[in-house]
Amino acid sequence: MAIELGALEPLVQKAILDSLTDEAREKLIADAISYLVTPAKTESWRSNPTTSPLQDIFSQALTAVVRQIATEVVTTDPRFDTAVRSLVGQFITALPDEEWETTLMEAAATAVIKKLKESKD
Repeated sequence: MAIELGALEPLVQKAILDSLTDEAREKLIADAISYLVTPAKTESWRSNPTTSPLQDIFSQALTAVVRQIATEVVTTDPRFDTAVRSLVGQFITALPDEEWETTLMEAAATAVIKKLKESKD
C-alpha cells in the first residue's frame, strides 16, 4: 500500500499533537506564537533590528500585492506608458553620441562609490 507524501504530513501532525499533554500543547502553541512575533536575533553587521517572521510574511504579502498593482498600472494605463516612453526618449537623446555605454557605466559606478563612502560616514 502506497501513501502519498502530501497525505502523510497531516497524519503525522495529528499524531504528534494527540500525543502531547495539555500542558505541553499549551507550551508548544505559546512558543510558536512567541517565535512568530519576536524579531530574530542576528550576528549581522546590520544595525537595524530585524523583523519577526510574522512581519516578514506580511511584508512579503504586501510587496506581492503592490507588485501586482504596479504591473497593472504599467501595462494598462496609457498615460503611464506615454510618460515612461517620453522619459526614456529624453534619456536616450541626452546621451552623447559616442561611447554612451561607457559614460553610463562610469556614472553608475561613481554613484555607487559615492553612496558607499556616505554610508561609512
